[in-house]
Amino acid sequence: MGSVEPLLINDVGPLTEFHEIPAVSVFQMRSYIGVPIILSSGRVYGTLCALDRKVTSNTQRDLDYLLLLARLLASQLDRRELGIAEERNRIAREIHDTLAQTLAALVLDLGAYADDPRLDAPDLVLEARSLSERAREALHEVRRSIWNLQPGQLAGRTLAEAIGAEVRALGRDGVSATLEVRGEARDLPANVETALLRIAQEALANVRKHAHALSAIVTLEFGEQDITLRVEDDGRGITTANIGPPTQQRGFGIHSMRERARTTGGELSVFPRPGGGTSLICRVPRAGAVLPPTPAPTLPPRTAARRPQTSIGIIDDHALVREGLRRLLESAPDIRVVFDAGDGVSGLSLIRQYRPEVILLDIQMPHLGGLQVLEQLGKDDTPPRAIVLTTYAQDEMVYQAMRLGARGYLLKDTTGAELRNAISAVAGGGALLTPLAASRLAESLHNREALTAREREVLALLAEGLRNKEIAARLGASEKTVQFHNANIFGKLGAQNRTEAVRIARERGLLLPE
Repeated sequence: MGSVEPLLINDVGPLTEFHEIPAVSVFQMRSYIGVPIILSSGRVYGTLCALDRKVTSNTQRDLDYLLLLARLLASQLDRRELGIAEERNRIAREIHDTLAQTLAALVLDLGAYADDPRLDAPDLVLEARSLSERAREALHEVRRSIWNLQPGQLAGRTLAEAIGAEVRALGRDGVSATLEVRGEARDLPANVETALLRIAQEALANVRKHAHALSAIVTLEFGEQDITLRVEDDGRGITTANIGPPTQQRGFGIHSMRERARTTGGELSVFPRPGGGTSLICRVPRAGAVLPPTPAPTLPPRTAARRPQTSIGIIDDHALVREGLRRLLESAPDIRVVFDAGDGVSGLSLIRQYRPEVILLDIQMPHLGGLQVLEQLGKDDTPPRAIVLTTYAQDEMVYQAMRLGARGYLLKDTTGAELRNAISAVAGGGALLTPLAASRLAESLHNREALTAREREVLALLAEGLRNKEIAARLGASEKTVQFHNANIFGKLGAQNRTEAVRIARERGLLLPE
């Protein structure tokens, strides 16, 4: 009943497990057809059933009709979820473009005021710093409202408590289940907690539905650098055929768990246990999904010796932020702001006019965003060194910026000292490579090495839009061989189809030339 395969039974009378279904027990239904409702994301939303009081000889035509209804229902549910996601994105953009930018500018202004050497009033300096810290805390809360949309199971509870509730629920289903928590539990970014909870739920659902296990042990270990979730059972074990990319027969459970782990910078492995049963291990780095509040990067201290002025350009579409950045930098004797621009187009023009050594570049701007500016600058012989500015740390955008040549990133509520030290480090040839960017760059290299040379060839041809038959002709191989390579590529990248494989490959830099 929990399978992702269609189920057609002419008489459920002898099958006691079906008697738990109210429609069967209350209305004395006998025949049953059930098909999964699979959303475009691969998630199984539920099951669409057709029942009859009579013992019926259901046909393939009946099953095909119900499958069609399930697909139509999944399409409607996809539209609903898309509408919800679009509305959330709209609200997030509104918050980002208004409240977050105003608070970021306020933090910059108060910081510049407190650092102004002309202000000879200790009480006012202390008050300005106190107000700046309050504004920074308010900005952190704004970031939290944008990013930390936690699932209902986590509301008011720790991650260990939420997983413990799932373990107890498994115990009520007849499986002897225990939870062991190791290490010191600490606050985690909400998306890491969400991913770990969802992975635990899916893994325990697999134990309940498919493993036929008598017992299960769940371990949640808080390490210094990462968090590890283990789910082990003594059931019939998993076969290698069930570990690959999802199919109609195999289902989407393991794939969706791997995808959740990947989006937080982690990894997930599933393998048979010696002697029987299955082990699942998910390891997520604490820094693999940096969310606000984000600690400032460790930067080398500024030297006391006077150095030539570093020319700076500021490109940000929010005037208040540009003014705040100017004020923060005006008191630095070794920094000279040569221009500021409100969009990427004028920013590129001014870069080529003034040739600054370093630019402070906003990622999200209308018309021409920060990533597009970096892409254009990559074509120049001597582009300026870029520090990306973000209101909140978006892992994919930061990673893309670093891949396109940015030397680092800063949040817009940075202090004056942090900003000046960052400029000094980058101007001197250094880089601000945070754990987030480092982990994503390392992931790109790891995935590139994981693909064989032939798989990279096939991936490049997939990116050109060639069909399997055309790829086979290009490589001088059979179409079945190409399908084999496709399956390996999808499995290694955690992709469901060729379109998603190409998208993931582009995001991770796997389609760059050798």
